[in-house]
Amino acid sequence: MAYRNEIMEEFAETVAEMNREEVLETLAEIDESILDIKNQIDRARQDMHEGVTVDQDWFRRLNVAKRYAANRRSICCTRLSTLNKEEKAANIAKSKELSNSNAEAFIAAAKTVLDKDTYLKIWALARESRLVSDF
Repeated sequence: MAYRNEIMEEFAETVAEMNREEVLETLAEIDESILDIKNQIDRARQDMHEGVTVDQDWFRRLNVAKRYAANRRSICCTRLSTLNKEEKAANIAKSKELSNSNAEAFIAAAKTVLDKDTYLKIWALARESRLVSDF
């Protein structure tokens, strides 16, 4: 049992270093493996139902293999979720950065185009609206 846990830990460490494409590729391979195992289990159950003798040790190993494949799939899905969260956070930061740079460009343009009194009035209105929206 400890050996199998070590294998899963090693797999998790490997997956943690993967990029999105590698995770998706691994996930597709695991899904294909799970489907193959499920098909073998279904055929074995059908054989048992028809009275054909099935090697119980082999059948047990199939079920264990399916369980471990499902665990590997879960690890990949967790990594994919982490990658999605990281990408979303990066997109939000980029959007805020772009928004801030647009605001700064607008302010610089307003300073050059507007007379000082108009600029200061607009600035005062912006501060007031920010204070009102904070409440």
